[in-house]
Amino acid sequence: MKKSAIGISSFPEIIRGGYNYIDKTRYVYYITRRGGHFSLYRPDGFGKTLFCSTLAAAYRGERDFFKGLRLERTDYPFDKHAVFFLEFSKLRNPKSIEDFQEKLSSMIAEQAEEQGIEVEQCGSPGMMLYNIFYDADCAMGLKSGLIIDDYDAPIASLVAGDHELARKIERVLQHIGAIVKSSSDHLRFFLLAGTSKYACQSIFSGMNHLCDISDDEYFSRAMGYTDEDLEEYFGEEIDRSWEGKGFGSRAEFIDAIKSYYGGYRFSDRNNETICNPSSVNRFFDNGCEFRNYRELSPMDELAFRICREYMDGSLQKEPILLADTEILSFDISQLLDGKYIRNSMHALLFFTGFLTIAETMELCFEARIPNKEAREILERELVVSMERSQ
Repeated sequence: MKKSAIGISSFPEIIRGGYNYIDKTRYVYYITRRGGHFSLYRPDGFGKTLFCSTLAAAYRGERDFFKGLRLERTDYPFDKHAVFFLEFSKLRNPKSIEDFQEKLSSMIAEQAEEQGIEVEQCGSPGMMLYNIFYDADCAMGLKSGLIIDDYDAPIASLVAGDHELARKIERVLQHIGAIVKSSSDHLRFFLLAGTSKYACQSIFSGMNHLCDISDDEYFSRAMGYTDEDLEEYFGEEIDRSWEGKGFGSRAEFIDAIKSYYGGYRFSDRNNETICNPSSVNRFFDNGCEFRNYRELSPMDELAFRICREYMDGSLQKEPILLADTEILSFDISQLLDGKYIRNSMHALLFFTGFLTIAETMELCFEARIPNKEAREILERELVVSMERSQ
């Protein structure tokens, strides 16, 4: 088995390095052929950034990276386009609004220069993007693509601190949202990706044309490992390991993997569950040792901070009945304003992957903890919460 790409989220780097790449390029085809403006939300560790990087490479026409992959076997033309892949995770904990805008502008300018597009680094980041989209289309005949990954990271990093600065960043993102909407003639596609959709309501309220593919029946398999993925990319390692690990059969070993790292369901129209890819990679990289491999992200820590403050014991009573509105109406402003924080607990745990869909009903669904790994972390945090409350 090829070595796992632990901690690497750059598609070109994974291909160049000969790492084990689980081919998800069929879903790249799904987006590129449709075109339009999309939003996508997944917990950290599910390959969201890797998917965004793969999409960027395809739209830039970098065919060589896709040799032997599913996208190459389609009719995708690999035409060259200008693509801006803005990783907002690199903009966490800004010192000031000037610091945030300067770093974002530099990110945009650097990517423009790499693609041979002249850009004058002046004005707001939004106006820079507008001018780039216009010039790339009119002067070079290139329709642009824009990917904003981890768009919620800078604001989430300030929830426990400088709320005034978070509000200023909101306004910058609102301006970018308006620019995207007004640049539709020059923009082939736009993807807004993050851990949760909560900020979308306040930041991109004017972009009611975003198509949310997060719970799309087909696209729900695009991130995370399916049963098919486990067999195709880890089957040989499973064959070598199951008996030595004390399991009675190969099927029992696979069930144990899914019980520890799987159970995630992202669409109410698809009953298939998937595994946390980051944890599965580490599992096989560590000789198939069953233990907790999940690293807590800043968004996870934010969810647990709220749990510690407003824990009500509901997590100990599964399944948890959640109204659709409890998830869909969640807004970052609630946290910045200090309002409705108690009601935010379940939504944050859902978006960060500590709760998942169990059963769906009209206007609500039952949520449960997806697997042993997530349960171990939650139980640890619950103990901390109870100790602090005593």
